[in-house]
This record gives sequence, C-alpha cells and structure tokens, in this order.
Amino acid sequence: MPMSEDSYVEVSHEGWFSRIGSSFAGMIFGLVLLAIGVGMLWWNEGRSVKRAKALDEGIRAVVELGSVESVNSKMNGKLVHATGKADTEEILNDAKFGVETNALALRRHVEMFQWIEKKEKREDKEVGGGAKKKTFYSYDRGWRDERIKSEDFHKKEKYPNPPMPVEGSAQRAKAVSFGAYALPEGLVRKIKGEQAISPTEEMLEAAGSFHKEPKLDDGYIFLGKDVSTPTIGDLRIQFFQTPAATVSILAEPTGNTFQPYTTSNGEELNELAMGEVSSDEMFKNAKAVNTALTWGLRAGGFVLLLIGFNLIMGPLSVLADIIPFLGNIVGGITFVVSMALAAGTTSFVIAMAWIYYRPIIGVPLLVVTVGSFVSLFFLGKKR
Repeated sequence: MPMSEDSYVEVSHEGWFSRIGSSFAGMIFGLVLLAIGVGMLWWNEGRSVKRAKALDEGIRAVVELGSVESVNSKMNGKLVHATGKADTEEILNDAKFGVETNALALRRHVEMFQWIEKKEKREDKEVGGGAKKKTFYSYDRGWRDERIKSEDFHKKEKYPNPPMPVEGSAQRAKAVSFGAYALPEGLVRKIKGEQAISPTEEMLEAAGSFHKEPKLDDGYIFLGKDVSTPTIGDLRIQFFQTPAATVSILAEPTGNTFQPYTTSNGEELNELAMGEVSSDEMFKNAKAVNTALTWGLRAGGFVLLLIGFNLIMGPLSVLADIIPFLGNIVGGITFVVSMALAAGTTSFVIAMAWIYYRPIIGVPLLVVTVGSFVSLFFLGKKR
C-alpha cells in the first residue's frame, strides 16, 4: 500500500503458540456462530411460512371499502382495501431556519465535511508459525450526515472532527386525513415521495446565526468559507418535504381510523402503497417482499455457518503454518470444506424446518439434500 502524509502503518508480531491459542478461542466463537446461524435459519423458515399463510388469508378476506369520503362503520373489523388522498392541514416548521410548509413530513438534512479513517489489516506468515501483522491507517475527507468519532482514530490528535453545531431533524404531521378517515402513524410513516425544498433568502438569513457568511450552493445552504474548497467542519444543509399524495392501503377500519388487521395465525396486515394500486397488486408486492427477506436471511444464515465452520477448523491451518505455504494450502482446503458443510447444513435445516411447517414440500427437499451428501460421499470414495 503506498504511503502518504495521511497514511500510517502499525506493525506487530505474534508467535506461533499465541496464534494457536487464538485459534482455539476462535473455535468457541465459531460454535456460537453455528448456533446463531442454525437458529436464524429455523426461525426464518417459520416466519416466512407464517407470513405467506397470512397473506393468502388476507387475499381471501379482503373487501373493497369504496369511497373514503364518509365513514362506513359496517366495515369495522374487516380487512379492507381503499384508495384516497393522504392530506393534512398542519403547517410544519423548522424554527431554526425559518422553514414553513404544509406537508405530511419535513426533514432537515445536514452534512459535515470531516475526517474519515479507513483501516486495513494484513498478516504475513513467517517460517516457524509466527506472523507479522500490519494495520494500515489512511485518512481522507468527505461529507457525512453524522459526526464521525475522531476520538477513536489511531491518530486522533492530528485528525480531530469538531462538533456539529446543527444536526439533522425530522417531523411528521400528527393529523393526516384520508377522506373522512384519519391515517394512523404506522401508515403515515410508509408514505414516500419526498421532495427537496429550494432555499430562500429568508432561510439563508436565518442560517446567519450559525455562520457569519452562509451561502447558497446547488440547493444547499453552505456554512463555510469557500464552496469550491470545503474545509473540516463546514456544513451543508438541505430541506425536504413530503407533500399530500394519493395512497392505497390494506388495513382494518376501526371507527374513523385504521389499525393492523390480525390474521388467524397472529400476523398483522397493515400495508400502504403510493398511488392507485389494486389489492391484488399490493398482495403481490407483499409476497415479493416476504420472498426477498426470506432469501436474504437464508444467505445471512449461510454466511454465519461458513464463518463458524471456518473458525472451528482454524487450528488446522495454524498448526500447518510452521511452513507458511503449507498453512496456506490447508487454509484453502478448510475453507472449501467449510463452504460444503455450511451449504449442506443450511439445506438440511431448511428441509427440517419445512418438514415441521410444510411437510409436503419439506420431505422431498430433505431427500434431495441427503441424496446429495450420499452421492458426494461415494464419489469421493471412488476417487
């Protein structure tokens, strides 16, 4: 790694016996990761099936609310689909900058130009099983919407980040109408469509309380000396509003508002989509979200198992590191074995979970999984 005035390297040595001790400690952590990974995979399959069944029940139960211009008490307790305008009469304001707007939400976005530390670790194995460890630190500058704690930097005295005199903030209208109904906060939070507010001279004047010469720059209020060459501690501020919008919802009416609809398995249906969206499309989108979450958590469980198995077999590569290239070979082999074990365990846990939750699909999946392991065993035996 090339060195510069903003880059540093810290070198330390670790003996073979110390590395052996660390690798055995890593085995314990690996076992913990295996337990967490298996638990996550099992829980995820149950969650996925439960959510899928709730959505299927919702499809059968949903009814159209019709016009939202009057409250229909006959629909209380049912799962309804409705489309209408989410609106408010409230005026939201950011007193610090004199921003006022009739909107569903108002947000102040603040970024500070500050030091950013990057850290990279490398390990060079040595003959005899020891290792030279290098930690590279580099420092760059950039915009971030939260103050980076420079107190934790390796070179904290040389690269200090000042406090942020102004921070971001967000507020939402408390009373949002949906025709004759009132939208609850849980649904209001799902409304999108944020739009930037162009800074005005009044806003710029108010910013003078934080900097003697605030400036306008490409939609931002800039607090600093020179827009083209910002320095550490400079700020740029932008404002966003969420205007009234047409939305579609899936929820349960209760009086003149809504609450989540609870299915027979305890799941809640409380969905909002932007624009005029049919109930069929909303359920289709909800199923897509469930599928994406399911596969994301499966991938997360697999990664935890991979790391866990690799840590458990870690001592093997450290033992072989007396001759560095031999340790690298053993490390490569243990990683491949860890991948195979992680993939097999992931498939097995999913299959067992589906046997428990959906046996019609789970049994064939288990047969395929066991068959794969048996085939690999006999293939390896022939070789």
